Amino acid sequence: MWFGSLRVGGRANMRRFLVACLVLSGVLVVVGCSSSSSDDAPKGRGSDACRQWQSAVCGWGSRCELSAEMMNNCKKQAPGTTCKSDELASSCAASLKSNACTTPPTGCDIRDLADPAPAVEACNQYTDAFCTSVERCGGGTKADCLADPDVAALCTDAIAYTLGFESCIAQLKTVSCTATALPEVCDGVILK
Repeated sequence: MWFGSLRVGGRANMRRFLVACLVLSGVLVVVGCSSSSSDDAPKGRGSDACRQWQSAVCGWGSRCELSAEMMNNCKKQAPGTTCKSDELASSCAASLKSNACTTPPTGCDIRDLADPAPAVEACNQYTDAFCTSVERCGGGTKADCLADPDVAALCTDAIAYTLGFESCIAQLKTVSCTATALPEVCDGVILK
């Protein structure tokens, strides 16, 4: 089960294991983009201008032939970004579409565009759902789980959350206590 080995090792070991699972499944570093067909309407969080940037940043990666790993990461990461400014998103989208492949335009990556407030709020929902599951499955109290320093610090640097977030929350509410891992959709759901 996804937390059962901790029962054997005691409460402190259980909490460390659960926090490790949460941290490993909830954090994904932004490293690249994926292609997006110009015929497809951009899908993602944020405004139309933000979705245009999401499409442009991944379009730049496709045009510039970034690695398959970097391209796959963008499918999950860029659409999860809520932009802090429509003006910045529009400006960066235009720059990305016209920029050479030598280097991406300065000031146009996810860390520059992301409004962290929605991601922090989503992360707080994620840790709440996770710790509720921990309590439901006998892994300690929800309060103790939320007070764990690693869990408490998880949301501090959140900048985006994937489009699979809502499905992750739903699955955490019903995850089997005998499961050996967190739901797959929760892997990398919070971006830092």
